[in-house]
Amino acid sequence: MAFTSTLDEATQAFDERHTHYWTHPGTGRYYAASLIINLFGQWELKQAWGSLSSRRGRLRYVPLTGLAEGQAQLQRVVQRRLQRGYVAG
Repeated sequence: MAFTSTLDEATQAFDERHTHYWTHPGTGRYYAASLIINLFGQWELKQAWGSLSSRRGRLRYVPLTGLAEGQAQLQRVVQRRLQRGYVAG
């Protein structure tokens, strides 16, 4: 039962469980990122990107050492997307 309580504590402490989503109006591209807990109870950064006009895209899971690292990585992704002209939404 320790595994379940650890997951419960982690998800209660993390209030940004939604996916961040951006589009680039000039290129017709999208980008999405979210922090998730995998089946082993470890944090991962899930990233997806592709074209709005195609069903093709890419998906990547980045393993993290903990929630704090995940929040820092997610903040870097947010800054990078905004610098490159993506619009949140």
